[in-house]
Amino acid sequence: QGEGAEHADLIDDLSDFVSHSIVSNNKIVGSENKSYELGFKTIKQALNENVVLKILVKSRNNESVSQIEFHPHFLKMWKNKWYAFGHSPQSEIDPYVLPIDTLIKEIKPTLKKIKKSNFSYLDANGNSDFFNEIIGITNIKERSAEKITLKIHNKDRFNRLKLNRIHSSIQWNDEKKEITLYVKRNIELEVFIMEHADQIEVVSPPSLRQNIYKKLKKGIRLYKNTN
Repeated sequence: QGEGAEHADLIDDLSDFVSHSIVSNNKIVGSENKSYELGFKTIKQALNENVVLKILVKSRNNESVSQIEFHPHFLKMWKNKWYAFGHSPQSEIDPYVLPIDTLIKEIKPTLKKIKKSNFSYLDANGNSDFFNEIIGITNIKERSAEKITLKIHNKDRFNRLKLNRIHSSIQWNDEKKEITLYVKRNIELEVFIMEHADQIEVVSPPSLRQNIYKKLKKGIRLYKNTN
């Protein structure tokens, strides 16, 4: 970590399958972002010791700062960045997912009793029901997994996806150059599609295809007036 992005795909792939002990004991090395490193170490220690935290978080859009009570339950890496899963009484979203980055202004331990997780992130064998139906970190409880079919218009990209699976449910159609996933829709899925918009086409479901189409149209408008 912190030594370049050439291994990011491998790290992302492994992060869905490592055991909790590996995740918990992993270290940030080569990072010049000391606030990021401090946040990770503090939250990792709190997770291991069942400590409830008081965290000040800056807004992405302005200078405002909010305070949350955070009960840490799990750490996961996605796209070379750590996220803490837990419970926050201030949020209706459960689990509350906290990006560990420079928006964290301050972290302090409290003496409150930790609220245990309602979710089983990983079992003793390193298997995960929580992450089985998603790509990334966002698991919307009210949604169900559905069949997603993507057509890959670039042979090299198709072969890369074979070497670096984006999800354990992936199935291949070599003749049509299509892949099929059984996942919940979330922002990480759409980001993956948009990152490769010139190579990947949504075949089904139609509603996801339409949503990606609208985003592409909006992006085209941004470039239309380019001289």
